[in-house]
Amino acid sequence: MSDPINILINYIERQWSQAQQSENQRSTITNYVLIMCAALQGLIVQRSFDMPSLALALFMVLLGVFGIITSAKYYERFRAAASHVGRAMEKLRDVCPEVDLDGIEKEGKAVHDKRYPRLSKLRLHWLWQWLHVGIVLVGLINVLVICLKNGCQP
Repeated sequence: MSDPINILINYIERQWSQAQQSENQRSTITNYVLIMCAALQGLIVQRSFDMPSLALALFMVLLGVFGIITSAKYYERFRAAASHVGRAMEKLRDVCPEVDLDGIEKEGKAVHDKRYPRLSKLRLHWLWQWLHVGIVLVGLINVLVICLKNGCQP
């Protein structure tokens, strides 16, 4: 039978790999959404906010909403993997109490928080979410400009 420490370390590595994959996928999806929205915005402006570009603006809003939902889902998957890592770290503490993992974590967090007092409080997933909210807002502003310019009726 394998050594329990090696089993736990292997499990932790697999879960962190899953967490990293979720973050990479979130980044990739966001890049695709940004590229598509930049192209849509260019097309809307090139068409001088004419009535047919309303569909493009509405599609931009949908892309932003899609980004919000997928970003939240990838964050949930990241947190699930991180939770598994946390449980495995607890088991590792039990199996190998001579290594002060809690002390290492506390010391590392203290050094990091001292170096980045404001940024350490800012949650990264909120930045991702607000980026997609910004896309929705740009799309809605485009809809408003198109409707005001072309006299849309409710």
